[in-house]
Formats: sequence, structure tokens, C-alpha cells
Amino acid sequence: MKDFPQRKQTRLKNFNYSEYRIYFITICTKDRNPSFGRIIDDKMKLSKIGEITEKCWLEIPDHFPDIELMDFVIMPDHFHGILKIYRYDKHANSDKNCRSIHNQWNRHAYDMRNSHGCSLQPRNHQRLPVIIGSFKSSVTRIVKQLDDYEYFAWQKSYYDLIIRNSQELKKITKYILTNPQTWSPDEHSNEF
Repeated sequence: MKDFPQRKQTRLKNFNYSEYRIYFITICTKDRNPSFGRIIDDKMKLSKIGEITEKCWLEIPDHFPDIELMDFVIMPDHFHGILKIYRYDKHANSDKNCRSIHNQWNRHAYDMRNSHGCSLQPRNHQRLPVIIGSFKSSVTRIVKQLDDYEYFAWQKSYYDLIIRNSQELKKITKYILTNPQTWSPDEHSNEF
């Protein structure tokens, strides 16, 4: 049997990505292809794919009612967004409610709690990865329906940062809002 290289973990080990938190998300296009548009005079001019991406992002709360979208920016080859996951069911600590939430979760309706048996659920069924996976899939599905479909693909996975306090939120919000003014096509950095 061939040994495959170990894939770098992009999520925090043993962290429940269904918890009430504020997350800073960065998602890139494959090979940093500038599919979302161009920066013109320090402003982002969205392409059709960029417009689809924006529409799908704004529709996330329609599909996940416990999510609040905060600031975001679409750049030529990547996307930054801040989202907040709320507690949806405050009675989720009982085993009965754990099973109930798990059953609802299979329909992508409610989040799971990191208690009792629920903490044994696979990480890819936690709230944040499901939301981002659904968002990326929706964009890809709609883009592929375009008559003038051009090559488009996402980079595998995404980057996340758990925002821990108001100072971090303020710093990241400023970074997002000023990103088009500081854009350099030669720089492909995801750090702020």
C-alpha cells in the first residue's frame, strides 16, 4: 500500500466549529485565478462570477438562520468574510436534545453542541465547515450553469481565524474594508 503524505490540518484540533463565535474566513480560488473581477481605482469591479459569489454569501442566513454575516470583501482571487454563529437551541445539553439536534443536523438545519454524544460527531459535520462547504458548492454549481462559463474552481479548504475580542474584530474589519486599496496582484498573502 502506498503511503500518502499527511495533509496539513487547517482547523484547530479538538475545537468545536459549531460553537457561538465570530469567525474570520478567507477562501481562495484555485491557483489564485482572478475569477472574481478586477481592482479599478482602488475599488473592486465584480465579474459575473464575483456577483454570483456575493449573492450566495448574502443568502447564507436564508439557509442557516443562526448565522449573522458581518463585513466581507471579494477580491480578484480570494474572499474575506466575517460571520457569527449564534446558539440556536439553548436546551441542547440533554442526551435527548443531542439526538434531536443530530437528526436535524443531518438535514443541515440546526447546529450541534459539544456535549455528551454530540461531541463525537465528525468534524466535517460541524457548523462552520458545512456552511463554507455549502457556500462554495453553491457558487460552483451556479457558475457552471453560465453560458459563457470560464474555468473556475476553489482552492481546497479555507482559512479561518477565531475572533476572540473586540480589538481583533476592529483590526480585521479595517483590514477587510481597506483590502481593495492595498491590493497588489503580485502579493498573494492572506495575513493581516
